Amino acid sequence: MGKKIGIITMHKVLNYGSALQAYALQHTIEKLGHNAEIIDYTYPNTYHKQFSPKPSVLRRIISSILEILRGFPRKRRAKVFAKFYNDKLNLSRTYNTKEELHNVPPKYDSYLTGSDQVWNPQSIHEDTSYMLSFTDNPNKAAFAASFAKGEIPEQYKQLYATELKKYKRIFVREEKGAELVEELIGKKPEVVLDPTLLLSNDEWREFAKQSSITISKPYILVYVLGYSFNVYPYIYDLIKDIQKRLGMQLVVVNISKRYAQKLSNKRTVYNASVYDFVKLFSEASMVITDSFHGTAFSLNLNIPFYSVVNDIERADSRIIDLLTSVSESSRIIRKGTPITDIEINTDAPNNRAIDAKREHSINLLSEIL
Repeated sequence: MGKKIGIITMHKVLNYGSALQAYALQHTIEKLGHNAEIIDYTYPNTYHKQFSPKPSVLRRIISSILEILRGFPRKRRAKVFAKFYNDKLNLSRTYNTKEELHNVPPKYDSYLTGSDQVWNPQSIHEDTSYMLSFTDNPNKAAFAASFAKGEIPEQYKQLYATELKKYKRIFVREEKGAELVEELIGKKPEVVLDPTLLLSNDEWREFAKQSSITISKPYILVYVLGYSFNVYPYIYDLIKDIQKRLGMQLVVVNISKRYAQKLSNKRTVYNASVYDFVKLFSEASMVITDSFHGTAFSLNLNIPFYSVVNDIERADSRIIDLLTSVSESSRIIRKGTPITDIEINTDAPNNRAIDAKREHSINLLSEIL
């Protein structure tokens, strides 16, 4: 009989990658014969929001008016994600504050810090809930955790080191993360795949069958978050150039509204479901993205793609680490690279390196459970 595993991760931030990595980790643990439950810890909550810049009264008014005029897109998006959470995620009771979580913590045989940016100091600050500080149970492990940063601010180092030393096993998602853990606790952990890559191409294509969206092919899929750095206007110029050279329509899931208006021969998909998201990747002829999970799904589903990264060497290295590790670094475009120097590669990426890493990562996950 399997163990009951409690997973803490950032699963409800209305982001496709966040939702899918949580589902994939839970699903893989269940395939390994255990019972997995995601600790429904709200992020961001009051603690995290205090660090965000406060918009002016005028900006809040304008934002509210636009939300009404556009037909409440944020509410519709939240509804789409809520359905996925209810349908696919095994959730604990909801914890709305870190005090609630620490005062009445959920009980499991083992605890697991999951993936995504759970140890990003810019996001969690001193909230070590994501380092399992709410439980004294010694059966603590981390799988594919990410700092998403090249360094830890000095004021957090001792706090993070204290909590990370309590883990039995730690596996991280990026090489830079491994270096940071070694700096904090003196032991360098192994790098494993993001949970979305633990499911095979075939498994994700089966998952995508739950989507009812239909798109006329061929198309270039555009998924641009602009989260880690200001990718504009460079990525807009890149999209236009590649579209012209390939002569295809664009399917836009996400891009700045300012630049979306300038694109032609496009279909914008509003409020795509999580299933739609995977299907759109699986049927694309080319993907242009700045997203880590956009990169991961393109790679896993054997779709030609380009991932735009920051031109600053010590910036977020998540995409670079992943693609370098599977010998696909030619798919990386640094912001500022002359677009005329880019030769369009429409060959599908080679999945054999991912297949080998998948088997190894699943074996390590099984071992820590």
